Amino acid sequence: MSYTEIEQFTLDLDLFFKDSQKNIHLASGGGKIPDLLANSDEINENFKDTAILLDEDFEIEVNQELMKVLNLKETEFQNYLFDFVKYAKKGFFSYDKTKLGEFDDMTFHLVAKPKNNKSQRKKGFNLLKINNSLPETFTTFILSDYIK
Repeated sequence: MSYTEIEQFTLDLDLFFKDSQKNIHLASGGGKIPDLLANSDEINENFKDTAILLDEDFEIEVNQELMKVLNLKETEFQNYLFDFVKYAKKGFFSYDKTKLGEFDDMTFHLVAKPKNNKSQRKKGFNLLKINNSLPETFTTFILSDYIK
C-alpha cells in the first residue's frame, strides 16, 4: 500500500527518512510527494510512534528567513515552528513545503536543524534511505530533484 493522491492532497503528512548524512522529518503540506516516499507509508507510519517518544536533547538552529519567506506574523510564526522545532530537538533536519495550496509544486525549505549533526545521527532507526542528501542550508529546493 502507499499514500494515495487523495491522502497526499488532504493531509499534511509527517514523513521520516534518512540520507547518507542525516535523519529527516518532512511535512508534506498537503502536496504531492515523490513515489519513493509515497510507497514507504508502512515504514513511516510504524516509525511515528518511535519519533514521538524520542528525547528532545539537541541544540538547534531555526531558519531566520522564515517569517519573510512565509509572510507570517510573530504569533503565527511561533505556532508554525512548534512541530519543526520539536523534531529538530530530537535530531532530525526538519523540512516543510514552501508553496502551500499548490499540490504539484515540490518546493521545500529547511525549517530547523540540529546545530552539530556530526555526532547526532542516531543509528538503528528503520527508515527509508534515499541516495541523495537533502540540502542542509536554509534555501529552498525542489524535492523531486533529490528523490525520484
